[in-house]
Amino acid sequence: MTTQSSRLARTSAGLIAFIATIALAVQVTVDTTRDGSVLLAAVNMLRFFTIWSNCAVAVILGLIAASRPVGARVLLALATAIAIVALVYHALLAALVHPQGINWWTDQTFHSLIPALTVVWWLGFSATGPGQFRNLPWVVIAPILYSIVILTAARWTDFYPYFFLNVDRFGWPAVILNMVGLGAGFVIMGALLLAARTGVRRLA
Repeated sequence: MTTQSSRLARTSAGLIAFIATIALAVQVTVDTTRDGSVLLAAVNMLRFFTIWSNCAVAVILGLIAASRPVGARVLLALATAIAIVALVYHALLAALVHPQGINWWTDQTFHSLIPALTVVWWLGFSATGPGQFRNLPWVVIAPILYSIVILTAARWTDFYPYFFLNVDRFGWPAVILNMVGLGAGFVIMGALLLAARTGVRRLA
């Protein structure tokens, strides 16, 4: 099943994609000053699941703005991922980072504004139908791929973007358990989003 977008859905999706793209471009520009090249700045940014998710928002909602059909399972995975970004950041990470200036703006855009806008868009415009809960396994694909990439890269860089993936600190058993718990959290979040969308549509 694909989302068939109205003009309002396409316009609002395009606006969200535009905001995400601008925030990503600004962050690359700022980080280039520190890292010395656009390529290195982009690679360093892509170490974070937040950036993966915001890039996905820019691409997928951009496709919808361009009247391209996008599958319901892809949109559910997108909404779940970006909602988890906001939840994990504000629950576990916000107290550990203190961005200043333009970094504060991009930080809030990535972790608050884009997640809120994307979830609201998904609640209002994504396609519904029977058997939507069968799409829940799709929400764990992105975090699994991300974890594999990061843990593989960490063998050479010794860099762990999130403390709960730090094998050097916690060991493989604890990190694997953290990953299982995170995957379960994605599934629970996806189920909550599906339930919330049903409730919103009934009230509308």
